[in-house]
Amino acid sequence: MAASEVSTAPRRPLIPRAFVEMRRRRYVDAVAELLHEFSRHELSVTSIVRLAGTARSSFYEVFDSAQRLPFLGVGLALEQAMRHRGAVRRSGRGAGSPARPGP
Repeated sequence: MAASEVSTAPRRPLIPRAFVEMRRRRYVDAVAELLHEFSRHELSVTSIVRLAGTARSSFYEVFDSAQRLPFLGVGLALEQAMRHRGAVRRSGRGAGSPARPGP
């Protein structure tokens, strides 16, 4: 292609990161619910997208397979717990601290 030629191939629009993260969270939540009800061996992309209310192709835009999703869910839960723990420590209301009197 010459430098003066412009490609007419359609460009895929960029998806905002916040949207991708929200979609990823929907899949993780769906996996958590499925694992609560069924075993890990019964986990499938079909059951995940059905519960998440998305298309199969949307799932594959975010993940390669369903196999690593439970680990991602555990990681997200641990990250959230650590953030909460830090907030509690910063407030001075950690375990063993006396409760502050209310107003």
